Amino acid sequence: MTKIAEWVLSTVGAVISIGGAVAIWSTQTRISPTSMWPLPGLVLLEWAVLGVVGFLATASATRPDLSHWFAGLWFVAGALLPLMVLGAFSIGPLVFVSLIAFLGAAIAATARRKSRFLPHLGLLAAGVIVNLILLFLAVILGRPRF
Repeated sequence: MTKIAEWVLSTVGAVISIGGAVAIWSTQTRISPTSMWPLPGLVLLEWAVLGVVGFLATASATRPDLSHWFAGLWFVAGALLPLMVLGAFSIGPLVFVSLIAFLGAAIAATARRKSRFLPHLGLLAAGVIVNLILLFLAVILGRPRF
């Protein structure tokens, strides 16, 4: 039963991540002719990529030789946290739903494998830190020069 929960939650997280990013991108390009790069374009691209990576982590975890890849779900959930905070008043609620879905899939996968949670919390923290660094670099490098 938990395997089904992993798949359902991961699929929901991926659909919301990819679909939300594409929908918001298309809406913004119709509303405003200004460039969306680097921000918010990078955030939307990263959100969609994290959805794909989270889904692939679940898919690869079903194969016995790749069963350790389910830990990637923890990293994806951590990487979604800064996106949720950064887009608190825009994409934040949708990112929150995808975060909860991937976190639920990670918890179900960890419980099903009877694995310890503490090492995976380190992956969650690593996802937060790595994504914060990427976002800060995008902001620093993407600001206009005078």
